[in-house]
Amino acid sequence: MRRRAFLIAAVTALACCPVAPARAAGASGQCKTQRGAITFSPTLPKRSNPKKVPTILTIDGTVSNCTLFAPFAGATSGKWRFVAVRSASSNCTTLKRGENFKGKLVFTVNTGKTFTGYLVLNTYTDSWSETASLNGLLVNGHISIAWPADGSCATRGLSKLAYKDDGRLAFLVPGF
Repeated sequence: MRRRAFLIAAVTALACCPVAPARAAGASGQCKTQRGAITFSPTLPKRSNPKKVPTILTIDGTVSNCTLFAPFAGATSGKWRFVAVRSASSNCTTLKRGENFKGKLVFTVNTGKTFTGYLVLNTYTDSWSETASLNGLLVNGHISIAWPADGSCATRGLSKLAYKDDGRLAFLVPGF
């Protein structure tokens, strides 16, 4: 069921935001390291609280150890920001069961260039997937969630999570 939800979300993202025609061979790349923080506003209610709140999810992250080609030629690292305003309400329980967040992605590489796109983030337990359309490329990745040891979600609401990449962030040219 989750795979179906992920595929539906990925197809929805591509239908919503068409990807540019394929670029020259080799116009892709990867980043080996990705880290950052995920912020929820307002704070998500704890698991024992059935209340749900409309959620703004913001991710501020960095990527490094990158080998990137056109249009990011020469970039070896970057910063990204993703903001999703979710119309459906959430809480800690719904977040862990799996939800889709869709919104704007801004990616700035160390060469100073900034690119914007659209991202779909799918949550499930400890490994979340990312699918984005960014400057004509399809970006796929997975992030591992570090659930707070301070009792967030279990004994109190959740406002922030840390994440790291599991090594699968890839920039792909459609049609390859």
